[in-house]
Amino acid sequence: MRTLDPPLQTLLGRLRRRVRRYVVWDSVLAMTLLTLATFWLAFAVDYLPVRIGGEEMPRSARAVVLLIWLVGMLVIGWRWLVGRLRKPLPDDSLALLIERHHPELGGRLVTAVQLSESARASDSHSQVMLGRVRREAAELVDRVDFRRVFRWEPIRHKTFMVVPLLVAVVALAIAAP
Repeated sequence: MRTLDPPLQTLLGRLRRRVRRYVVWDSVLAMTLLTLATFWLAFAVDYLPVRIGGEEMPRSARAVVLLIWLVGMLVIGWRWLVGRLRKPLPDDSLALLIERHHPELGGRLVTAVQLSESARASDSHSQVMLGRVRREAAELVDRVDFRRVFRWEPIRHKTFMVVPLLVAVVALAIAAP
């Protein structure tokens, strides 16, 4: 049974942890955005009519808003967080992800990972070639920049929406305790 070289195992383990952290941040930001948007929408529907002489939103309407918010939170929590965290992240998929954003690796990482799998033990390939590919891949590990692997726009967009809404909630809490 073959095993992956320690530097390659470390690289793939770090990427796996970063992918999971990315999923958690993306989900938490989405849940926070839903919560803040629901708060401001309910606040506007409840408070603005009172300011012009109307009545407050009835309890049943507030219960509906709360139910919609709860369903939204469950959907985001289940599909975006739990569903994505439960998916396996095989080494060869992670290696392919790295190589997609680091073409200078030239397929060495994926080759080293795939030829190191125990299911591939019966493949006929040169041990010399495998040793060379593994060595070259291990030498290139330091050049991998994880920032190039992820798409940061979704996180940035959610953050740019959450921060002003959160600042507004804090300002409201200070202005009208």
